This record gives sequence, C-alpha cells and structure tokens, in this order.
Amino acid sequence: MKKTLLTLAIGFLSFSSFSQVVFSVESPVTITYGLTYANENGADWGSPDLLDPANVVIDTIALARDLSPTADSLMCEAATANSLNGKIAMLYRGNCQFGLKAKMAQNAGAVAVIIVNNVAGEPIGMAAGDSGVNVTIPVVMISQQDGAAIRAMMGDGIPVVVFIGNKTGYYPNDLGTNRSKILIPRQMAIPAALATNGTEFNFKTGAWVHNYGYNNLGGVKLEAKVSYNDNILYTEESAPVSISAGDSTYITFANLFSEASYQPGEYKLVYTITSDSTDSYNADNIIETRFNLTEDLFSLARLDANGLPSNEGGSRPTATPFSFFSQCVVFRNTNASRLGAQGMYFSASKNATDGDMEGEQIDITASKWNNVFNTLSDIIPANAQQADIDNALSVQEEITSGTYIYQSALADTMLYVPFQTPFGLEDNQRYLFCVTSSTELVFLGYERTTKYDAVEAEDDQPTQTIVASGANSFGFQGGDVPTIGLRTFPIAELGVANIKQIEAAAFPNPANSDITVRVKGYKGAASLTVTDVAGKVVAANDVTIAADGSFNMNVSELNNGMYIFNLVYADGNNSKFNVVVSK
Repeated sequence: MKKTLLTLAIGFLSFSSFSQVVFSVESPVTITYGLTYANENGADWGSPDLLDPANVVIDTIALARDLSPTADSLMCEAATANSLNGKIAMLYRGNCQFGLKAKMAQNAGAVAVIIVNNVAGEPIGMAAGDSGVNVTIPVVMISQQDGAAIRAMMGDGIPVVVFIGNKTGYYPNDLGTNRSKILIPRQMAIPAALATNGTEFNFKTGAWVHNYGYNNLGGVKLEAKVSYNDNILYTEESAPVSISAGDSTYITFANLFSEASYQPGEYKLVYTITSDSTDSYNADNIIETRFNLTEDLFSLARLDANGLPSNEGGSRPTATPFSFFSQCVVFRNTNASRLGAQGMYFSASKNATDGDMEGEQIDITASKWNNVFNTLSDIIPANAQQADIDNALSVQEEITSGTYIYQSALADTMLYVPFQTPFGLEDNQRYLFCVTSSTELVFLGYERTTKYDAVEAEDDQPTQTIVASGANSFGFQGGDVPTIGLRTFPIAELGVANIKQIEAAAFPNPANSDITVRVKGYKGAASLTVTDVAGKVVAANDVTIAADGSFNMNVSELNNGMYIFNLVYADGNNSKFNVVVSK
C-alpha cells in the first residue's frame, strides 16, 4: 500500500468537509472512473473510511483468480496462490456476497479490491453481507464498461497503477466540484403541463468550487450553461476569484434559468470551472446533468434511455425487528390541479443468493402530507432526534394505494402499478408518494448520480424520505434518490381515469414470442392498446377473453424493451400491466 507520495502534500491540509473519493488510473495513462465504495452510505463494513486522505491506496492491479474449477474472477472461493499479494485485486460481481469476495481477496494479501459490475449501467451500492465486517481494506465498485477498459490496458502487459481514495492535497493545481455541490432543478422530470413558462418553471444556478490541490489558485471562474437540442438557452460566467489551497467558495448567479416557453424533451445543464493555471486533475472541472419536461412523468431521478427513472442500485434496511421499508418522494406544485395521479413506477431486486423476485409484494401509496410548515427547519431542528422526524411524518392522510405481486423474476426492471383510485392533485398540497416492501430481503431501487444536497441547502425544502419499520432512516434530505416515477394525466380526463382497475397479468414475462394474458373475473370482448415506455402506440386490436379469463398473443414482432398493455372492457373498466420483451 503506497502512501508516501502524499506525505508532503497533505501534511498541512485538514480533513475537509468537501472531501472527494475518486478512482483513477495513474499509469500508463491518466483516466478517472465513477465508483461506489464500502461504507459510503454507512454500510456495515470494516473497511477504512475513504474520506480520510490517510487511507489512500496507490498500487498495481492484479486480476483475481479463485480456486474454483474454472479459476474465474468471481472470488467466491480462496484465491490462487500468491496472485494478489501486495496488489489491488480486480474481480467481478456475481454468485456471492460482496463482503465474501473482498474477504477472499484480503486473505490472499490484496491491499484493496475493485469489483467490476457484471451488468451494464452505473456501479451500485455494496451491501457488506456476512463477511464485510471483517474486511479491513478499501473496496470499490466500477462499471462493467470501465472494467473492460482497464482489462484492455492490462492485456498489453504494462502494469496498471490506480489511485483509490480522497484526493485532497494530492495534486498541485486541482479545482473541482461534485454533484452534491451544484444547483439543479428540484426534479429531473416534470410534466410539461406544470412548466408552460418561466414563471411556472425556473431554477437558480451555481456551485461550490473547491481547491483540492496544494497550490493557491487565482482567476477561478464558474460557467453555467443550459441547452436544448444543442441550442444554448442560458449562459452565465462568474467574475474571477482566488481560492487558497484547501479552501472553497460558493458561486451563484443572479439570473435564474427561465424561458418564456418550453418545449417537451431533454435539457442539458453544464457547469465548467477554469482558472489561470492548468488543472492537474480535470475530471471534476465539468459537471453535466440532464432534466426533462415530459408528457406525464414526475421523477426526482434522472431518466434513462427508455424515458423512465434510472435504476442504479438498491437499498434495504438493517433494522431489527423488521416489518417494512418505504421509499417516498415529496411532490408539491403551485399548478398541481392541472393534473391527476394515475400510478407509480418503481424497481426492486434481491441478492442472487436470496432467490428471485417471484411472489414478492410491493405496495404503493399516495398520501397528503398535512403537517404545516414553510421550510423544513420549521419542523426539523438542526439537532433533530428520532421523535422530531416521526412527528413530522405523523400528519398524513392516505388517499389511495396499489399492489404489485411479482409473477416472474423481473429484478431491477422498472414496473408500473396503477392506483386503485386515480385522483386529482391540489395546488400547493404536499404529497408523499411511497413504495413499500414488507420483506427484509428486497432492495428498493435508487439512482445515485443525481444529488439534491445543494438545492436543499438553498431552499430548505424536503425532497424525499426513507422509512424503515417506523423509524426514519435518511431524514428528508440528501442521499441517493429513490427510483420512483409518478405517472400523471390531464385533470379533464379524471372521469375517464377514475374507472375500476381489473387485475390482469401476462405469462411468461419476460417473453420472446407467445404470451398468455389472464384477466381476473372478466370474459368477453375487449380493446387492447400496447404502448412503449415513451408513449408510442405499437399495437392496437380487439381481443376476445375466453371463459377462463385468458387470451393468447404473439409479441415476437416487438423490439426488446418494456411495453404497457392497456385493456379496455365493454363496461368501461380497464386493466394495465407491463410486459418485457427479451429475445
């Protein structure tokens, strides 16, 4: 474990509140990658605190091989002899707990562990499992794509040296910021009906700019840009300032981002930091985020390529005894009465060692949050105790709910559940839209890229809450964002939307060709409409439901992806359910 390079650099710097944990290749090239790490969210690991610069690791990567018959890199068994001693072990997610993998690598002499995700997408949070408490070396996760890039470097036979830890004081000229320190909109997806002009939708721009390096820097500037379809709508640049080594400054702009009118679609917000000096580490000099004006979706989480809340991992509580675990998002809007609430999107999963999701139940609820306050500080003091949080949540009025029981695996898949009774939203009313599991093995999905910390500090308003077995776990602010989407509809359609929802489901699901749809308690003619997640109709035809409540359909002509099936019956009632096509 090499730390000598840091000795002089960090000797005069304190452990900073803006510490930043990074994972970067130092040689043969310099590249920075996204990561998650053990203990990042208070998980029960024995690993050192990577926010402390004293725990930095700089060393050479070695690909782990275990003693399984295939000598694979899953490290669910002991490592091959002498392969990892004094090295940073790189291995892969899958087949066993993260903590066990790290413990096997540690037993073989590894000084740190890199776990590569085994599926596409961002790295996820890592549960310690049974062995994590005994792991005393740093453990990080990187994405599948980044792992492949590093494997390619290693294939050339040149040693690959990486840096893991808090970079404060490591580089001479090092300005930067991170996602928890930038101002962004209060949601990543908002229905266009609530954002018709700049009065209805606007936001303040700015960021904390940090000097992580050990040189004082001058001529520091922050630039903010917002664009739509590559057309710049808004740009601001700050006056130059000087920032001493180890210090920071908060730069905001007087002019809000505010347009006379908006077009639905994706908008891009980019912050850029520059100075009079060449930055030694520029991976955090440019921070980009994207937000959407949608047809009908509200979400705190950023949207994925399918236009649904992005799912980058899952969380579950460790409370004992366990009874339930809920993730909730807060919704409030001055013009909410233009819309009704139809249902919710969510994602859930389990560890592979705990079985699949079939038979697991997820409940959704919509409630009015009637506790009266102007700012969160009115009801949650700075030194809040559990009783303060419980009291703040106690004034709720449940409006409606819905239930989904997994019919097949579908882990980490975005699913949609309609409310039993769609309802109209009220202007300026606070709502809590919650997803709840009553099984301690289930992880509820979250998105870790978007951070609302700076926004919450600026306006002192709640965004989310996570409740476990009656105790609030994460408060009302900060932390990873729940992968929850609220599906809305124009309020003029409330009479149409407020019809009876009849239970229906498709088997198999996912499917590649023929499916059987079963409808509970209905037979006869029905009209079927199939839409993709962007709302485009891909199929529409009449069907006949047999006496046993079923009909068959072939989906082989549909592209891979998730589709929403909407059955409308002769009596005006309907059914909505999701089908995943995977060929």
